Amino acid sequence: MNRALDKLIRTAERLCVLYAELLVCSKEKTELLVACSVEGIAAAQGREEMIVDKLLKMQQLREEALREAAQALGCKSVPPTIS
Repeated sequence: MNRALDKLIRTAERLCVLYAELLVCSKEKTELLVACSVEGIAAAQGREEMIVDKLLKMQQLREEALREAAQALGCKSVPPTIS
C-alpha cells in the first residue's frame, strides 16, 4: 500500500511543478504580448505546448496511481473518488 500512495504523492508533486512552470511561462508570454514581440510569443507558445503535453501525460499517470492507491486501500467505487 505504501508504494501506491508514494507513487500518487510523487505524481502529484510532479504535477505541481509542471503547473508552476506553466504559470511562469504564461506570465512571460503576457509580457511578450504587451511588448509585441512576435518571435518571443512564438517561442513562449512552443514552451507552453511542451508543458501542456507533459501535463497530459502526467494526468494519465496520476489517474493510474490513484487507481492503484484506491485498490491498495480497498476502495470499491469506480472510478475511485477522494471520499
